[in-house]
Amino acid sequence: MVYPTTSNNTFGIFNLVVGSQYQRDMAFSQHTYLFDRDGDIVINQIGLYTQGELTLPSHFKLIAAARADQHDRYGFNFIPKGGVVWSLNDQNLRLTYGQGIAAPTILNLDGYLFGGLLLGNGQGFTLSDGTVIDKLKVETIKTVEIGYKGKVTPKFFIDANAYYNRSQNFLSPAINIATLGRKVMKRGDTPMSQVVPGTPETGAATVLTYVNFGQVDTYGADFGFSYFLSSSLSLALNYSYFGFKLDHADLKNDGNKDGKVQDEVDLPINTPAHKGSLALNYSGKKFFGSIFGRYVQAYDFYSGINVAAAANPTLGVVENARYGRTWNYGPLGGFTTVDVSAGYRLNSYLTASAQVVNLFDTRMREFVASPFIGRLYSAELKVMLPALASK
Repeated sequence: MVYPTTSNNTFGIFNLVVGSQYQRDMAFSQHTYLFDRDGDIVINQIGLYTQGELTLPSHFKLIAAARADQHDRYGFNFIPKGGVVWSLNDQNLRLTYGQGIAAPTILNLDGYLFGGLLLGNGQGFTLSDGTVIDKLKVETIKTVEIGYKGKVTPKFFIDANAYYNRSQNFLSPAINIATLGRKVMKRGDTPMSQVVPGTPETGAATVLTYVNFGQVDTYGADFGFSYFLSSSLSLALNYSYFGFKLDHADLKNDGNKDGKVQDEVDLPINTPAHKGSLALNYSGKKFFGSIFGRYVQAYDFYSGINVAAAANPTLGVVENARYGRTWNYGPLGGFTTVDVSAGYRLNSYLTASAQVVNLFDTRMREFVASPFIGRLYSAELKVMLPALASK
């Protein structure tokens, strides 16, 4: 249930928006995927927010915003943002700074999946050697971004931005906390034998859950270019870069608690550093079509029992072999594909089209535990029915 209220006011060159929001989440899975044996999981949240815009000379505008929330599970959080924007005709340049949060979901906190193999971390865990895994906290993020969007010439458009994020209490993907021969003895104050029926008194040998890391920096850039060769023919180029930096001196980043911080072991990012696309699009009165090329750099994917990665002796990962419950075919991505499509508008209500995805039958995988995807063909005949006359 969500109950928002908003007020928008303008005072000369200053515009102010204020509002409030109340939200109540009531989750009940009948203990099929949540810790809800005793009934609904009820969470309340109330928030206040405001945004102001001040118009300045020389096409500049100052923007400031803030939000404050009180949450049953996360407590109080305050999020400020600000920026300066320059706009002229069809061009826009912006520099912004903001703080934000990434709050754990109900599944992160109270999940109970695969018969207790994956457990939410709303209470923390204790390992057999006395190591304590703290319960999840809210991830806080500070971001600086610069961006440009505009029409450079009547035929040439650019949309580009670069950003740098600094995260504290970074939320991890699902990881196994029972490592180095240790077992999980308790979830909160409850022995694992009571948490997951059938678990021996000596503890659980495998528990997937979510944890907070310390400081993690992520950064990247996105570029989009469009050029109209004619009124019907256009060219579009897109490129994205993503990188990250893990503080190796901060033992909060030691996900498997082995006393050292290693990128591939403790924090799998699970995304490629480079990806891009190039498209040629045509749209005439009758005929339309496109040629679309895409590149995705190879990258390792680790998420609990799901692994698609190159051989890694440190983790005991072997390529083209079984790892856990799934088969590890190797890294995801690492491909360049081409798609083509074409169509013809027969009349105002009938259109025929066809496409070939992965024209050159490139071996490609985009999801863990999925097969390789080859060439795919499809055809379509679309009928646009006229609107029915009202009675």
